[in-house]
Amino acid sequence: MRNAYGNRPLDFKKRGIANRGKQSVDQYMYRGMPFKDQDGRIYYATARDIGNYSAGYVAGTAGQGWVASRKAFDALESLQQGIPSKEAMVSQFAEKAGHNRGIKVYWQEQHDVQRILQQGREHTWKRISDFFKSVFK
Repeated sequence: MRNAYGNRPLDFKKRGIANRGKQSVDQYMYRGMPFKDQDGRIYYATARDIGNYSAGYVAGTAGQGWVASRKAFDALESLQQGIPSKEAMVSQFAEKAGHNRGIKVYWQEQHDVQRILQQGREHTWKRISDFFKSVFK
């Protein structure tokens, strides 16, 4: 998260801002693009939405719970504003959507790791068992 705000390398909304042409800074930061859902409905997301979604996704894939993530996002907002603050609801919705997707990835990875570990335990036990069977034939 430390590189995703304040014009840092992962600050999506400001990436390429020097080449914005005649757009104002605000116009550039709120530029949008269409997305189509699985039912064919079209939605528009701004660069800010993409950044917030990405922040939620990263927190989710790291296994960070939603409450802790929400507090971290609000802490960053407070730091940027210079006073205790909460992010706008639209930002929170985008972060939550990203977090929901990311936490699924996290838990799938955890499941895969446990499956691989179990296969390793079964293989090891079989080798040990086969060894003792061969010794005591």
